[in-house]
Amino acid sequence: MKAVAEGAKGYRRLIPSLTALVEFEAVARLGSFTLAADELGVTQAAVSRQVRFLEESLNVRLFHRLHRSIKLTGEGEALYLAVAESMQRIAGAFDRLSSGAEEQELVLATTAAFSHFRVLPQLPALKHRQPQLKLRLTTQMFTADLRHNEVDIAVRYGNGKWRDGTSSLLFDEEVFPVCSPAWLLANGSPKSLIDLMKTPLIESDSTSEGWMNWEEWF
Repeated sequence: MKAVAEGAKGYRRLIPSLTALVEFEAVARLGSFTLAADELGVTQAAVSRQVRFLEESLNVRLFHRLHRSIKLTGEGEALYLAVAESMQRIAGAFDRLSSGAEEQELVLATTAAFSHFRVLPQLPALKHRQPQLKLRLTTQMFTADLRHNEVDIAVRYGNGKWRDGTSSLLFDEEVFPVCSPAWLLANGSPKSLIDLMKTPLIESDSTSEGWMNWEEWF
């Protein structure tokens, strides 16, 4: 708490007047003391006093005061860029908070294959329905424990009986054999599961939890 208090005190010392910065930004953006006064709802003299106060506080000239116009000095340009960017960010935060559309992040953990083939194609539709939602994908295997990871939702294969959260069934798995056209032309299509069992099958011994193999399928 002490560090925060010291930082706040430092800002007040370095920035003499936020009102002066607001009025300076309006003058620099509009290129006119008169237009800035109209926008802010104050007198031109009041705007001039605030800008003069900034110049005296910084000991620099912020504007070249020409016959019928004004122009930022080099120092004024540097200050305007910093103030304008900061005010845009502050205004954007106020707008999001006041409209209740603050961006929310959802962390989804799944396998790389599921993310690529099932999640990514649906991102445009999700963005349309939930524009304020920011989805962050993380690739994890089925053994990841939600209690020890910064993950909101995980997509897993299994019976849904896990201790680290509640589960909802998305869809059942569909398993079917595939072959090349050349193999089918040479061997013909199996007529039954027994015929399929007798054909040479490529077996993959997965180290990942949950993957179904040919022995379980038959």
